[in-house]
Amino acid sequence: FESIFEVGVDEMLWDDMHKNDMVWPTVREVYEYRKDVYDTVVNAIMNHPSLDDKNGTEPVMVNQNHPMWALFMGFEHERIHLETSSVLFR
Repeated sequence: FESIFEVGVDEMLWDDMHKNDMVWPTVREVYEYRKDVYDTVVNAIMNHPSLDDKNGTEPVMVNQNHPMWALFMGFEHERIHLETSSVLFR
């Protein structure tokens, strides 16, 4: 699924959709994949030792040197998608 989802939508390829020979996953398969990813991310957030703040007594600073930096960049990436898509709902 990663190779399908990593490309996203390229507005320059809409006229070439008839050339797409890809076999797309079913909605159920995508749902299950997204659920597995969600569960994996939640598990990482809840259990990764580098995010343990000792019940609030030791705040965790996530910066570019932190092992979970990529996860936080993913949060920002999703936020940008939501912000960009929000104009469609106005």
